[in-house]
Amino acid sequence: MKRRAAFMLVDLVVVITIIGFLVGLLAPVTLAAKESARRTQCSNNLRQIAMAMQHFAAVHEVYPPSRDWNRKINDHSEAWSAQAKILPFVSENTAFKNANFRFGEKKSKFADGTPIRCLRVATYICPDELHDTALLVNGKPESYPLNYGLNMGTWLVYDPANDKGGQGCFYPNARLRPADITKGLSNTLMAAEVKAFTPFLHDAAAENVPPMPSSRAICHMGGIGEFGTNFTDSTGHADWSEGLVDQIGFTTTLAPNTFVACASTTQICDIDFTNMTEGRSTTAPTFAAVTSRSYHGRIVNASFMDGSTHTISDDIDVCVWQALSTRSGHGTATGLQDFQD
Repeated sequence: MKRRAAFMLVDLVVVITIIGFLVGLLAPVTLAAKESARRTQCSNNLRQIAMAMQHFAAVHEVYPPSRDWNRKINDHSEAWSAQAKILPFVSENTAFKNANFRFGEKKSKFADGTPIRCLRVATYICPDELHDTALLVNGKPESYPLNYGLNMGTWLVYDPANDKGGQGCFYPNARLRPADITKGLSNTLMAAEVKAFTPFLHDAAAENVPPMPSSRAICHMGGIGEFGTNFTDSTGHADWSEGLVDQIGFTTTLAPNTFVACASTTQICDIDFTNMTEGRSTTAPTFAAVTSRSYHGRIVNASFMDGSTHTISDDIDVCVWQALSTRSGHGTATGLQDFQD
């Protein structure tokens, strides 16, 4: 009988080396394919939000406001966001039926006692979000974040003195019709990516409002107390139900993914900025630098008022970016009156 040759250790090493080499070649391809799928899902979420807004407008003849606010009695109760108003059109009928739009989002609960604002709305979450979890307060769920902010203009968000918003498509008490987007629906932003739990500086005195930043470079908004009295390290874009720009919106003050540095007590944070929460004052206008940010590299996904979605590069000229957020023909300005109708 012939003796069969043994499988040598060196042969095993060679085979393992070849397999390892092939895995090394395929791993980047696999990771790239997974990221491409997540980016596509993110774009699909934005498209669904855009279609939901269109369906809402078809039913009600207007787009939903960012929030409702009664200036005469300074009523904060009706703070439901535009994203809450379109829940039936993103397959969340049960949440919509249980939402009490008369008394506000903080008092609305499901039958089992769970706050509606703690619901994870899948359409509002990017697959790449690193913090896909509820905001906890004293160990209990308080709200759920979102990754898609609505277009609330360039710098001015809302002036309570005359109940007018800036040049965005969403602001408090807005009742805009498709015909009011005079620049054309396909040329006007509806929504863009934001990151959950963004740190933000807010509630400065009205007279301390800084001039509108014009550079897309790193923007040092100043230390705590210079432009704001309150700094929170993880509460921006943490509640899809509350209709405030730092929660459910973005502005085009700065180009996408611009790093905005602010020295906190422990670290340098990439922040958003609002000088005055909408509705906190009956006279002081709200200005905001709430930047669109993404986990997809040097781009952000965005949807437009016609329902289309596009990928926007960080290299976009900031003036073009600002012009895309205005519903009329002009894009940038410096005076308060220039941001309004």
